[in-house]
Amino acid sequence: MEYLSRTLNLASEDPEFKFHPRCSNLKLNHLAFADDLMMFCKGNLQSISILIKTIDYFSSCSGLKANNSKSGIYLARVSNDFRDQVEKIIHYNFESLPIKYLGMPLKSRRYSVTYYEYLVDKMTARIKVWYAKNLSYTARL
Repeated sequence: MEYLSRTLNLASEDPEFKFHPRCSNLKLNHLAFADDLMMFCKGNLQSISILIKTIDYFSSCSGLKANNSKSGIYLARVSNDFRDQVEKIIHYNFESLPIKYLGMPLKSRRYSVTYYEYLVDKMTARIKVWYAKNLSYTARL
């Protein structure tokens, strides 16, 4: 992942590459979490094609390939004509917002306490199952 990160950083130095408006101050074009990768760019064909070429270059160098069935591209506030043009150069599925990560939708605003109830309930249920499996028979009775 370190080589991929360096390659994506080099791609952002291309004069044709434009950062996403909310990422330009930080010069951010990707985030990596464990084995997940999110890439960001301005919604133009040059920037998108630069990112795709970078991923293809990384694949040819490393032998690692993105799983197309688990990968997706998210486009926001673009015309259908632009979407059709992107579809010609991209081999990933088009997904709709909001993005879900680990089962939770991601958003740019602060979450309320009620938003986390789903996550807390899910974790509590798993802890109860784990706890019950580790108890002896007499302790369960």
